[in-house]
Amino acid sequence: MAKADEGTIEEIKQRIDLAEYIGRYVKLSKQGRDMAGLCPFHGEKTPSFTVSPKGFFYCFGCHAKGDLFKFAMDFHGWGFGEAVRTLGTECGVKIEKISPAQQKRIKEQDDLIKTNEIAHAYFINALWAPEGQKAREYLESRGIPAKLARDYKLGFGGKSHEFFEYLKQKNVSPDLATRAGFLNEDKTRCLFDSRLVFPIDNDQKRTVGFGARRLDGEKHLKYINTRDSKLFNKSNLLYGWGSAQEFIRVKKRVLVVEGYTDVLACVRAGLKDAVASLGTAFTDEHAKQVSRLAKTAVVLLDGDAAGIRASYGAAEKLIRAKLKTNVAALPAGEDPDSLLSKQGPDALKAVVEEARPAAEYFIEVAFSDSSMSIEDRVEAAAELAPVIDAYGEGLSRDLYLDQLSQKVGVSVEKLQKHVGEVLAKKKNKAKKPPRRTASKPENDEPGGFEDAPPPPFEEPPPEGFEEEQIQQKPAPTGFELKAL
Repeated sequence: MAKADEGTIEEIKQRIDLAEYIGRYVKLSKQGRDMAGLCPFHGEKTPSFTVSPKGFFYCFGCHAKGDLFKFAMDFHGWGFGEAVRTLGTECGVKIEKISPAQQKRIKEQDDLIKTNEIAHAYFINALWAPEGQKAREYLESRGIPAKLARDYKLGFGGKSHEFFEYLKQKNVSPDLATRAGFLNEDKTRCLFDSRLVFPIDNDQKRTVGFGARRLDGEKHLKYINTRDSKLFNKSNLLYGWGSAQEFIRVKKRVLVVEGYTDVLACVRAGLKDAVASLGTAFTDEHAKQVSRLAKTAVVLLDGDAAGIRASYGAAEKLIRAKLKTNVAALPAGEDPDSLLSKQGPDALKAVVEEARPAAEYFIEVAFSDSSMSIEDRVEAAAELAPVIDAYGEGLSRDLYLDQLSQKVGVSVEKLQKHVGEVLAKKKNKAKKPPRRTASKPENDEPGGFEDAPPPPFEEPPPEGFEEEQIQQKPAPTGFELKAL
């Protein structure tokens, strides 16, 4: 992107009133010539955050300060270029010359955003209509109150033929609905038919896709996501992120859990900084995303051996992203939802507050059995190697290597050699091209710290690709349904 000159920056500032922009996220009231409110960058009960009519903000509590761009960058976690581009687009200031191909991609993304919003309105209405009774009963059985379901904009997939009729009324074609990732390959069925629907938001709180849970006992997979699209890619989206951002920003902490209902359970307990991956491994992109707002991460895991090992990858990536990473283990056999139901919010909060440094906890648990064989110790050391290596060169890594060497029963030097060999094998394995398989949109579980990585973004559309018109084209035909 071409660099924005000073004149462009000043023009954006002139067009966007700082108090109005900040007022979208902070409740401001008049205080003399300034506006004042609760600081969005640290927790407080007495307003110490002020906005000057001269175009600057300042907090007397945490001393955060700056102009429009500084606020946008700190609040949203944007880089300067992203802040200029986003704010410039909002107020109509051109930042760069956009090529026809770029214009085409931007229009396609806008069309897909609108399509998601159209579909989301249908899902929300369906949840609270008579046909959504089974979904509402499921929410009640999980202790999810109606207000929380409304606040988090949960929905119900309804029936495919009704969904297709709705899309026709909104002038959304089968091709556009397919590219948005809602339909099966032959365009005869909505992927979320008769399922509880969870919206997935991006950084700007725009809905870019959905996750959905099966409600009956049929043999279909339990969880399913929107197919990969220009908007939706599981490797850089997190469930709950849209709502959690403001709490992560204030607490400087992110709570990483396994699935959709785990996020909602944490929210019910007052832990509103919870997010979850979407049926795939917690990725480097996820870690980078949360590190823009958080300084500490807590990985909340099931207390059994499978849960602990499943969290190794998430912890490793968070540590590499320079986050102070702790793990909080639930009692054996419990998940956030069950613990909340049995013992209440204080019990779940206590588990999180008692979280311990990741490597320290993993080492202790991995070697808790005094009767471990040599093979068991070798295997445990190999599994722990990437987590310890994630700390990089420094005292923390050295201390954890020393602690691990004592558990394994070898010198630090020999352990370092072993760790190096394990990491080299892992790196060589990662270099091998993945075996190409057919894309599978369905997942057996909604979240999970380790799973097969998702495919990359699709290639840009070929030249000459004609965009769909959402509101201007006549109602399309071709929604004839085959027997479902």
